Amino acid sequence: MEFTFHRNRIDKIPRQRMLDELEKVARQFNYIEFGKRDFARYSAIHSTTVIKEFGSWSKNVLTHFENGCKKRTLTLHLELNRLTGYIH
Repeated sequence: MEFTFHRNRIDKIPRQRMLDELEKVARQFNYIEFGKRDFARYSAIHSTTVIKEFGSWSKNVLTHFENGCKKRTLTLHLELNRLTGYIH
């Protein structure tokens, strides 16, 4: 029989704080889509922490944040990277 703890870490950053940091960085870029390096430059939370909570950066993190912006009548403008064809 394997023993596991069923409790949350006390030092885990709350999801709402991550969303607040995403909004803080989005304001820096006038709500134009930004990348992980941009997030790292302006945020107190590392991008890896946010990715662990939400999933991949371009698919889940920014999409989740964009949906939250829509609820508050803000718009995050996702732009297609012309060189790679990926959302950055």
